[in-house]
Amino acid sequence: LTTTLPDGSSTTTNFIECSGPIIPKGKIHNNFPVTSGGNGIQTINYGQVSYVCGSQLEVNNILVAWTVPSDSECPIVDANPHPKCGFQEGSLIIIPPLQATAEAFCTPENLIDLDAVGGLAPYSYEWEGPNGFTSTDEDLFEVAPGIYDVTITDSEGCSVSTSVTQFECCEFFATANLNSSEQIIEGCDVSDLPTPFTSPESVFTNITENPCGNLIMLQSDISSGNLCTGGLLVNRSYTLIDDLNNNNILDTGEEFLISDQNFRIIDTTLPTFNAPLPEDSTAAYNNIPSPTTLTASDNCDANPQVILNETFIGDNGSTTYTIVRTWTASDCTGNSTEHTQNIFVTENGDPIGLAINDVSLNESAGTATFTIALTGITSTNFTVEFASINGSAFAPGDYEAQSGTLPFIGTHGETQTIEVTINEDTIVESTEDYTIELSALSTTEIVINEAIGIGTILDNDAATVSINDIDVNENAGVINVQVVLNGDVEESFSIDFETANGSALAGIDYDNANGQVTFPSNATNGNIQNIAITINDDGIIEATENFLVDLSNISATGDVTITDNQANVNILDNDSTGTDGLSIVQTDVVVTEGVGVTAAFDVTLTGDYATGFDVD
Repeated sequence: LTTTLPDGSSTTTNFIECSGPIIPKGKIHNNFPVTSGGNGIQTINYGQVSYVCGSQLEVNNILVAWTVPSDSECPIVDANPHPKCGFQEGSLIIIPPLQATAEAFCTPENLIDLDAVGGLAPYSYEWEGPNGFTSTDEDLFEVAPGIYDVTITDSEGCSVSTSVTQFECCEFFATANLNSSEQIIEGCDVSDLPTPFTSPESVFTNITENPCGNLIMLQSDISSGNLCTGGLLVNRSYTLIDDLNNNNILDTGEEFLISDQNFRIIDTTLPTFNAPLPEDSTAAYNNIPSPTTLTASDNCDANPQVILNETFIGDNGSTTYTIVRTWTASDCTGNSTEHTQNIFVTENGDPIGLAINDVSLNESAGTATFTIALTGITSTNFTVEFASINGSAFAPGDYEAQSGTLPFIGTHGETQTIEVTINEDTIVESTEDYTIELSALSTTEIVINEAIGIGTILDNDAATVSINDIDVNENAGVINVQVVLNGDVEESFSIDFETANGSALAGIDYDNANGQVTFPSNATNGNIQNIAITINDDGIIEATENFLVDLSNISATGDVTITDNQANVNILDNDSTGTDGLSIVQTDVVVTEGVGVTAAFDVTLTGDYATGFDVD
């Protein structure tokens, strides 16, 4: 029986001795040939038995054959077919001697592995090591470098000793610490990814302190996919290598550990329009501007698309509506941004904001209606205050004062009205005015473009002026020619006058006169203004004479006209005494008849006459 010990040594033990040769013949074990011929001991290898602590081998039914070449085969069977084949009675019990081996490992956990075989279990252990180390455990873990001695004792008190050296271990281990789940990164390409880690401690934990080579970390990015269709995929891999060859690459046989990150780069940035952008504006209904051509820029897409859409609020066939122009800029990933321009169309292209109109009407109209119009829009409701202010027209005589607050909801073309009562009179007056003023706008989104509405009151009254004819005696001295007002006037006015000869002569029969007649303010119907003219008296018997007074160049406010612009002044003579006149001096005239004889009668004039005359 040959026993091989754990250390490789072996021992041989005889368990049967024979006085003669033992030469097996044929096959004494299935398919195991036996060398034939010769004398001596034939060794038959049945196999190997490995022992563990306290185990033993018991061999029973041992067959012994002693034969010569001429003998027949001696097969192994229960019966003894041949007299020279027989079984050894009893059993052979093999108990291996107590042996122990110890081996030191770096992994796992700086292990010293002790193997004890032979002897009789159970065993006890007594360990001694560096720095006073002791232990009664079979195997040791996480031991420091040094020499460790152990004594193993079996249950019968047999002992064996062995020793092992634990060297300073080199080893590679680490734990990947990165989350490999997909991370969303907003950007355009790999340059937008986080800066790669450069320190292994940022990527791995529990990193070995005693690598067998240089500990290095390699990093790489592998991209796939498309930014425009779902995003750009990037696998970022960190490889921790125990670089035994010190060449900064991963060689065959070198230990390594990989920690991955996975990114999806998506474009979330909106395109931006290139300046300038059209702002909200106004336009007259018959002068609509053409749309502006806009372009856009995008961080990721070099050619973003811009599309214009035009809609209308209100009836675009009228003079008041809103054109809504919307430009949409889109990139390849579907990000889009819009710019909207409102063009507020009015009849005249009024500016954005509030405006009040002017109102001019006859004072007989009764009511003046002012319109406050909004051009543009606001995001919320708002109000504006108003009040009437006197001008040349005064409240309450000419109109009724107004004040208050107007509400607006903020839509383009929205209007509010203010009604002012106009008071009618019969006085000729100038065109008068008052104002409606807007103030205190409650929003800052718009301004008041026209804050003052002028109300003009047109007078509808009329007055006339006439001059009266007059008869005067030539001894009247200074006379007054009357200029008469028909109607009421508010303001003073004047009329030019001038005398003109008729049969009466200026400087002889009257004194020439010219100048102005002035009617005072607030003159009423029937007011008279006099023109003073001097009449010159003489002693000449004469006929009734006349001269004229002419009116011209009326200077009046309102409807004041001259209906009779000429007065006739008759100067009645006062020089006849009743005895004045013609008389024949001789009553009778006697002449001698004869050829060429005439009879002369004398006619005598009594009194002075202005002109010569004939009498039959």
